[in-house]
Amino acid sequence: MELTTTPGREGELVRVTLDELCEQLGAAVYYSRYTDGELAVVTSASGPEAPPVVEGVPFPEVAHASAVGKSLLAQLDFAGRMDHLARYKPRALTGRTITDPRQLFAELDIHGPQAGQFDLLEYSNKEVCAAFPLAMPGRAACIALSLPAHLHPRLLETAHTLSQNSAGIHLALLLAATADTNAASRPAAAGPGPWPRGRGAALVLP
Repeated sequence: MELTTTPGREGELVRVTLDELCEQLGAAVYYSRYTDGELAVVTSASGPEAPPVVEGVPFPEVAHASAVGKSLLAQLDFAGRMDHLARYKPRALTGRTITDPRQLFAELDIHGPQAGQFDLLEYSNKEVCAAFPLAMPGRAACIALSLPAHLHPRLLETAHTLSQNSAGIHLALLLAATADTNAASRPAAAGPGPWPRGRGAALVLP
């Protein structure tokens, strides 16, 4: 609660949360955003028993093929999706990659905007992944996990646990964003002399 109510602590909140989830799930965990038309993995947590995805192709270029990318695309409107795919044309990375935009959008929307998105050997044959939305006002974001392909029988159970945690994480991020907004909107404190001097607003990670 201290991290959610203290301005400028969102980044620390995310890092602590991901470290705990990585240990709890036994899986690599990722926090990602879609900002200014680009996908970015902001923070991740992994370890010897929870290796990260081997990024053979940069995630931003193949959002259609990864659980992270699909979760972020699902939060965009039609125009936003089409704009992204016009700049990053879908291409096949494995035999399971969806490259047809109409089919991709149908898969994104079939279970509703809050549904999880899965990468079942679509990005590579080495990992399976799941992602859940953490949409904020004016900001698409998600939390995701990955497992080595040989651990695929664990995916549904692990994804279910991540989904159960995502609501609390979402609330914590909303509280942190509110704390930052309130701090930025407070008037600067007046100091001595003819010119006002105020304390700088807390920084918010991009």
